[in-house]
Amino acid sequence: MSVAGSRAEELRGWKQIADYLRVSIRTAQNMEKDQRLPVRRGAGIKGQVFALTNEVEEWRLNEAPSPASILQEPESPRAADKSRRQWLSAVGGSTLLAAGAGLGYLLSGFVGRGRGVPAEFRVEGSRLIVSSKDGGELWRHIFAGDLTENDYRMDTLRLCQFADLSKDNKTETIFSVRPRAVEDERSVICFSSIGELLWKFVPGTTVTDNLGRSFAPPYWPNSFQVVRSRTAAPSTVVVSSNHNWSFPNQIAVLDGRTGKLLSEYWHRGHLLHMANVDIDGDGEPEVLLGGVNDAPEYKQATLVVFNNRRISGASKNPTGGVYFQGMAPGTEKKTILFPRTPVSRPFEFNRVSVLRVASGRITANVVESTDENDPCYVVYELDFNLRPVNAGLSNGLMERYRQLQSKGDLPNEPFTAVAERLKSEIVVI
Repeated sequence: MSVAGSRAEELRGWKQIADYLRVSIRTAQNMEKDQRLPVRRGAGIKGQVFALTNEVEEWRLNEAPSPASILQEPESPRAADKSRRQWLSAVGGSTLLAAGAGLGYLLSGFVGRGRGVPAEFRVEGSRLIVSSKDGGELWRHIFAGDLTENDYRMDTLRLCQFADLSKDNKTETIFSVRPRAVEDERSVICFSSIGELLWKFVPGTTVTDNLGRSFAPPYWPNSFQVVRSRTAAPSTVVVSSNHNWSFPNQIAVLDGRTGKLLSEYWHRGHLLHMANVDIDGDGEPEVLLGGVNDAPEYKQATLVVFNNRRISGASKNPTGGVYFQGMAPGTEKKTILFPRTPVSRPFEFNRVSVLRVASGRITANVVESTDENDPCYVVYELDFNLRPVNAGLSNGLMERYRQLQSKGDLPNEPFTAVAERLKSEIVVI
């Protein structure tokens, strides 16, 4: 039996909630405390309590004790305590649905189920479900609307990560909220080891470019990384977010404990791919961001490298001027610009579509169009000194070259020669 499609009615105040459950007000209040009855509260410290009938019915089916064990509150404290223990035993676990007042998109706080270290997750409709390594469910969080499940099935996006942000031997869950409804708010949120909401970050602000054009929110988080310092300092969370329809892209550095914005960098063109690794051996990881610089002076795939402790300012044009008004020049450690092949001529730019770091190498796939799924791409490999090591053409790109060569649009030359030339045309600033 399912109540997922049941029509929800609002129960206002403890009397209506108790009447619906056919218990006393005191019993209903204890059921919220001990049995985690899904009761919400309106905005403000003294907001009115209310509940939704469909959530109560789902609680009855999945979480509540049997009807025989739902007793009126006993008169004596000792009997009351015994009754609560009976209810908890009947449930076999705890369920907490904390109200999401003031958070807008949150239906309920969390539903705790077990003990363990968060290590795995899945998304089912509007639910984020977090589990331990052995698959045992630890807690779940319910959002107001459905999430885009397919996005969370793509492991390369890393939209949910687990880390000890405060260095207290407790594992937090950092989650990028991607609602199915385009108009719903997108954010990055952090949960405690038991599923309590710790902080929420909504990216972006109104910025004005060097031509006087303003770009107001919303901005959409596209990737994030937890950056762990080797010092005693807590970890930070670096979030990349693009404007919902135009080119501005914000890189925000957040305090891992509080979600407070520590610094930000603004880039001309989306940086959708991120990694962090210590490439210079100083014990502190660098932050690598791959995407595109779509300024008229460039219009090409780019990789931007930062010291994780110095991420601020705005991207610059070739003469050093910034692309966003009122901002200092960016603190980029290095900027790599990848060449364009003749295949990309019909398109506005090429772009980094994949960024990987492994075995002392940085690998960037650069698609020769504006479509990240285009099969025509070049695989570039750099060492940790950011020197080009290898370049190779995908099968799709080689086939496109053959077509252009057969028409006489390109000279006939070995693909190895094409790859070597492209590798030599990489620019490191």
